[in-house]
Amino acid sequence: MKHNVIGAFDALRPGVSFQVEEPYGYENISIMNVPHKSFVDVDNLTMPTEQEINDKIAELDAAEPMRLLREERDERLLETDWTQNLDVPDSIKTKWQPYRQALRDLPATADPKLNAGYHLDPTSVTWPTKPS
Repeated sequence: MKHNVIGAFDALRPGVSFQVEEPYGYENISIMNVPHKSFVDVDNLTMPTEQEINDKIAELDAAEPMRLLREERDERLLETDWTQNLDVPDSIKTKWQPYRQALRDLPATADPKLNAGYHLDPTSVTWPTKPS
């Protein structure tokens, strides 16, 4: 996903209610004073600068490939959790452990990329092979 002003503001000021008028740009952001959100002191809250917003957008965009890789990796781990249950024979557990460890190690070794649609490019990651 390509990040924008809305995502950047939300990351910079979590829990703060705000609105962005069209066109969705920095100059159209306003902080809302929402009484039910008592944990946020909007009276002493500063607006992030346009540079802070742009820097956060760049940071979120740069982190997106790894975020998507971890999301896919977590799904693959979840699909194989059953292999480590107490009632599963040791031979099956042992067979699946290297695959699961390789999945856990993937973020340290992979260099994921996004495709033109801002989705994880499956050709940019060498996924471990499931045991047969």
